[in-house]
Amino acid sequence: MTTLINGRTPEQYAAWNRWHKIIAVLLALLLLLLWFMGRGPGSATASGSCCGVAAPQQAAVATTPPEAAAPVAAPSAPVDSDGDGVPDDADRCPNTPQGDRVGPYGCSCDLTVQLQYEVDSDKLTAQDMAALDGVAARLNELQFESGEVGGYADSTGDDDYNLKLSQRRAQSALDYLASKGVAPGRMTAVGYGETNPIADNATPEGRALNRRAVIRRTDCGPPPGAAAPAPIPAANLYFEVDKFDLPSDTAGSVVAIVAYLKANPSAAAVISGYHDPTGNRDHNIELAKNRAVAVRDFLVKSGIEEARIEMQKPIETTGSGDLEEARRVEVSVRP
Repeated sequence: MTTLINGRTPEQYAAWNRWHKIIAVLLALLLLLLWFMGRGPGSATASGSCCGVAAPQQAAVATTPPEAAAPVAAPSAPVDSDGDGVPDDADRCPNTPQGDRVGPYGCSCDLTVQLQYEVDSDKLTAQDMAALDGVAARLNELQFESGEVGGYADSTGDDDYNLKLSQRRAQSALDYLASKGVAPGRMTAVGYGETNPIADNATPEGRALNRRAVIRRTDCGPPPGAAAPAPIPAANLYFEVDKFDLPSDTAGSVVAIVAYLKANPSAAAVISGYHDPTGNRDHNIELAKNRAVAVRDFLVKSGIEEARIEMQKPIETTGSGDLEEARRVEVSVRP
């Protein structure tokens, strides 16, 4: 009698097992093939699908774009009512005349007053005082650190005399301004003589215009277009051995110094005598002194007051090995 296994004969059961194994191997090969193709388990696509089955789609959620920022208004230009380049909120002198040179607070830098000085006089007339009253009122309104009263003369008379006369005129105007409340410590008086005429000196009317005073603020810098200040001159005069006679080129060497000193009354000449180290030292010192004195006397004869000439002690030098260079007098200017 044949024994049955799960209701099957042994032959049927063996055949059934073989088919099971064949089907399992085929399924394994299929899964391996899908895995190589990227569609097996664990290989979900970007859309969320796997193994060829589309993933369910979520409903799209509408988003509202952010509102654009409101444009920022450009700052408005500062108001400058009088057109002097200084905004109204910093302008301490509103309504400055058009074209005036102004300082950092919008106040005028220059005030020109026509003073009717008589010929050869520094006395203020009643008309001059009235004009200066207006200037003083204006100056007392201005915010300034320093200023200058410049005095001028016409071309009548001697140049040196007119230079001193213009200085006295500037001082008389400054003294009057001080009496009207303008702080004298902020102002200086300078005489310019016949320089910078504003009218023709060949006519009485032109000469009257040239007798004037100009009040300038010196904390504004030089006026527009002003020439660069002239260089301060200096000169070396070389002497013969054991002599103190002036060299033949003395006049030409110091002409610029004389002109500068005449144009700048507050400046002074400085004279330094040098000598070489050869010979008797006391004799050399005396020789250097005499040379310096000779130069001083020449400046005095050229119109420079002796009080404006400073004499330095004699100095011994080797002249960098050149004894001729050592035998000299140096003339310089102290502004």
